[in-house]
Amino acid sequence: MEKPEQPKHWDSVKDLFGAALEVAPEQRGAFLRDACGSNESLRVEIESLLSAYENSSELSQPPWPAVAVEMATPQFIGPYHLLE
Repeated sequence: MEKPEQPKHWDSVKDLFGAALEVAPEQRGAFLRDACGSNESLRVEIESLLSAYENSSELSQPPWPAVAVEMATPQFIGPYHLLE
């Protein structure tokens, strides 16, 4: 199955989003104002993606205690027997 062609707008979003991640958070607003110029919708879209990306870090944390990850012997968490 062939992949649908992405609009050029998406290329700009991906490039600017990646570049914005490399800029210190306190400097991103100025960076995006300069990079997006008068394209307000592009700036808002990238700011939204940055916000979602920053808030997603909470979801990537394991729900179990860090000690369980570094265990030398099998442990139990509730009814579950952790082997690794």
